[in-house]
Amino acid sequence: MEKNEKELVIPENCLPVEYLIMGFTMNDILAIGICVVIGSVVALSVYHRTHNSMIAVAVIFVVGIVAITLWRRDRFTENIFNKIWIAILYQKTQKNYLYEYVDTWDKEITYDVRYNTK
Repeated sequence: MEKNEKELVIPENCLPVEYLIMGFTMNDILAIGICVVIGSVVALSVYHRTHNSMIAVAVIFVVGIVAITLWRRDRFTENIFNKIWIAILYQKTQKNYLYEYVDTWDKEITYDVRYNTK
């Protein structure tokens, strides 16, 4: 039996992804850091208004957790923003056809899809 020697196929137009922490690239960590800084500024202003440090700390933690959730990449190297963008593009490509059902025997419109009437 002869061996089948095939070339290794490397996908084109795919950027290499280097994770600093599993699921986070350098850009993701920078974006999370920016969100936490903005959350800290908001928390500081909340603290000056309410003089309650627990609310301010909770604001920082909530902003941090939401930022981590939004920028975490899955096994397909997509984060939430990419998935939302893919869903929007998919929705734009779908075609919707309005139709009216006409019975072959009675020749009258029995259901109109646009108005949901009988």
